[in-house]
Amino acid sequence: MNNYKNVVVVVGLPSNRNEMLGLFDKVFLLHCKEETFLKRIDERASHDFGKHILDKQNILSWYKNFEEKMLGKGAIAINTEGSLDKVVEKVVKHITS
Repeated sequence: MNNYKNVVVVVGLPSNRNEMLGLFDKVFLLHCKEETFLKRIDERASHDFGKHILDKQNILSWYKNFEEKMLGKGAIAINTEGSLDKVVEKVVKHITS
């Protein structure tokens, strides 16, 4: 039985996110160490975005500022250093509380 039939999860980073934040009951910031972030980009096989050094520099130039802004707007920080199962467990815990 689906215990989450009234739960909607939207994943993304729209350019108009500031206008949309108020539409959601909870907003999550999935974050990890910079080294982990870059390693995951390098290991990603689905596409090459972010693998070039200039892409990495661009991403890192706004990443920390973005994190701070989202936390300042009330986003719930979820550390993604662990396994995907653990990350999902953390998100579900926050959704159901």
